[in-house]
Amino acid sequence: SKTRLALEVNSSDDNDDGTCDATHCSLREAINYANSLPAGSVITFALAVGDWTITPQSALPALTQIGATSVDGSVGSFPLTGKVTLSGSSAGDGAHGLIIEGGNATISNLHIRGFDGLGLWLADGGNSTVRGCLIGLDQTGAAADYNMEGGIGVWSDGDTIGGTAAGEGNVVSGNIGAGGMLAGGGIEVTGDDAVILGNLVGTDVNGGSA
Repeated sequence: SKTRLALEVNSSDDNDDGTCDATHCSLREAINYANSLPAGSVITFALAVGDWTITPQSALPALTQIGATSVDGSVGSFPLTGKVTLSGSSAGDGAHGLIIEGGNATISNLHIRGFDGLGLWLADGGNSTVRGCLIGLDQTGAAADYNMEGGIGVWSDGDTIGGTAAGEGNVVSGNIGAGGMLAGGGIEVTGDDAVILGNLVGTDVNGGSA
């Protein structure tokens, strides 16, 4: 099999000059670069201490790569969550936090809040995994900073949301959503053969009332 390319996001800004390198790589640039590759990629984050929130100025591009791209927002020293935050406060009308169209993706350890659309939309491709994410709560982990159309939309087939190992479950709370959502804007499943397990829906980060 082909080796997946490691891409490191080293800037929290939303600039896109067409390259993703050691000098400058925003999340927008990393996604665009990943989509151009034949064999997928591994996107991680190396941001300055205290600069762990990314605020897109418009909707981020969808992940269309079919070669098993992963996005891991782990930053261990982040207060409370240990996750890079995607804030939708400036992304515009209808913008979703992150869209998966290529499938075979792994999205982990992201804090996604404040988008006008879904926090995370598994739109197409199928066989993707979402684990360890916090979707719809503010930086305290106790109050809502909702995604307007809901937390996670699972429209493709064969996706896994959460898991049984420590840290694999997602916290999906405080989102608005529409009819048919699980727990009021939590997880919407319209695809087939989804596995949903080990998540906290409608609670704070500790499983208490949100």
